[in-house]
Amino acid sequence: MNLFLQKIYFFKYSSILFLFILVIPSSVLINSEILQRFAGIHISNNYNDLNHYLSLAENLRCSAFYPLWPFLIKSFSHLKYINLHISAITLSITFGLISLFIGINTITKLSVNQKSSTILSYIYVLSPMTVFFFVGYTEAFFSLLSWIAISLIIKFHNNDSLKFSHYLSVFLIYTLLSLTRATIVQTIFSSFGSLILIKLNNSSSNNNQFNFKKLIKVSICMITGCLFGYLLIGIFCSVSGEGFLAPFSYQKEWGKSLGFRPLFLLNTRSPVIDLWGLYFPFLIFASYLVDFSILSIKFEKLSLLIYKNFPMTLIYPPLGLLISILKKSDRKLIRSKSFLVNLSQADDLYFQENEFLFLYCILFSISHSLICFFTQEQFLYSLGRYVFGQPYFYVAFAILINSKRRMLINNPKIILTFSLIISFLYLIKNFVDFGDSKLLL
Repeated sequence: MNLFLQKIYFFKYSSILFLFILVIPSSVLINSEILQRFAGIHISNNYNDLNHYLSLAENLRCSAFYPLWPFLIKSFSHLKYINLHISAITLSITFGLISLFIGINTITKLSVNQKSSTILSYIYVLSPMTVFFFVGYTEAFFSLLSWIAISLIIKFHNNDSLKFSHYLSVFLIYTLLSLTRATIVQTIFSSFGSLILIKLNNSSSNNNQFNFKKLIKVSICMITGCLFGYLLIGIFCSVSGEGFLAPFSYQKEWGKSLGFRPLFLLNTRSPVIDLWGLYFPFLIFASYLVDFSILSIKFEKLSLLIYKNFPMTLIYPPLGLLISILKKSDRKLIRSKSFLVNLSQADDLYFQENEFLFLYCILFSISHSLICFFTQEQFLYSLGRYVFGQPYFYVAFAILINSKRRMLINNPKIILTFSLIISFLYLIKNFVDFGDSKLLL
């Protein structure tokens, strides 16, 4: 029996089976209203984004919401002779499921062994924000496009000679991403930020120079793809008489404005996952700083400080970081940890090979955190799904766990297991809340 359970656990797609055999049925037993939501029988006025997408699908017009998703909803509705709500739910679940399969395959490629591959796949599939693959929002389609983009980046790493078609594929995928959701700022920030950090941190050997030039070309394809996507939207809005930058103007109606609101660092006035979404990308990024230096300034101590009280930091980041700062450190322990980490960096070829992918993905997540923090006035609703409802955070996390930098984390197996349990329970809660129209978006 134990052998049978072990085989199920290590089955490549067991996390998806777990989602459909245990998580969703358990949620339905708690709240049967979920089935009506899945069937498209009933739609709540509380889900404003979905209602807006359905309205756009019925009458496509210039809006803060980008046009590709409503277009797909309307096209599939006409193709299958179903109403727009059922079309949105069906497409969402279909794209979401495909995204989960591609995600597991990508995580498996990034993993150095089966154990890490399995646990990381479970953490991704059972993310609390996986619920948004079932509600008719853009998360599923955007996630699918993102996984394809990430797969193309990995392909660039594994090929020395690339054809024009490879660069064209990146351009087209990022055009589709830009037609689905606003991604220009995030893409520019993450691609340029990655290139700058790599240039500052790496030597100027011929091999590094060759790879760096290739990364520049890839980044240009990403950015031009996003710009071309928005160009199409801007032209559409201009022809409609709304103006080229109308989608940005509409966002002002959502209570957004530039500002610094330090209270969000303690309380986001929204679910705790939004607070995690604010801090967690920076926690993962801190692992990069362990061997990073600029102008003779080393960031190793900062990195070790952030990971010193990691379990508490994961639960409530402000308190965990405060305790790490105030608590006196065991100098021998810090020196020992520092020595081990520095020793590992010398031959951590895995991380070096995936450096651009790690930086791009974690900076993409950080860009969402920064945008929400500096633009949302009252609360940080939706930040959690921007960070944990997309692949970028999980790809960066997978690279961290599979590299030797994981030594920064004390008892990583316990941390991963605890994280998985919390994700599992939070996901069930979100499905139940979805059925009750209480899912906070």
